[in-house]
Amino acid sequence: MSLQLRDNFGAFQDPRMPGQVSATSILAMAEKGWSANPAINENIRLANELLRRPDLMRAFDRNGNGLPDGVMSRHDLNSVIGSNNPFKYTPDKQVLSEMLNHFDALNGGRGGEELTFADLKRMAACSQTSNSPQDHVIQLAEEVLKRGDLLKALDNIKSRNHDGRISRSALRTLSR
Repeated sequence: MSLQLRDNFGAFQDPRMPGQVSATSILAMAEKGWSANPAINENIRLANELLRRPDLMRAFDRNGNGLPDGVMSRHDLNSVIGSNNPFKYTPDKQVLSEMLNHFDALNGGRGGEELTFADLKRMAACSQTSNSPQDHVIQLAEEVLKRGDLLKALDNIKSRNHDGRISRSALRTLSR
């Protein structure tokens, strides 16, 4: 679907924001009537499928700093398509569950009830190994750091705002 959207980007562009696709422009495509043109019908099918997958839409919507901005550019699509991270389409709640399951590995194995943004950055900076469980944690840290909206929420729950700390209890609260 991501390739299809990128390849037919022009058909989905928001007329109010040239070079951008928005949820509104995808909805407008989905609401078009069927056509004698099979390419238009395929775009309508794609739009309907995208609307049924909000997590996929959120993956495309993260701008350069990981925060949703309400629009998708070709660059946003290419970033997702080019990523080999298995978590790229994973819903936030599932990412939070994974963080909770791998909490001690993410905080460097020091135990305790907190991990820091610096812990995530350290883990994400590690090279991939042939150790599948370790690679899983590295990829998880990489993906969490790409989700600025999620980091902001984690940073501001169960701890002081903007302290760069994530508590185990915050993960439990948000992963429910």
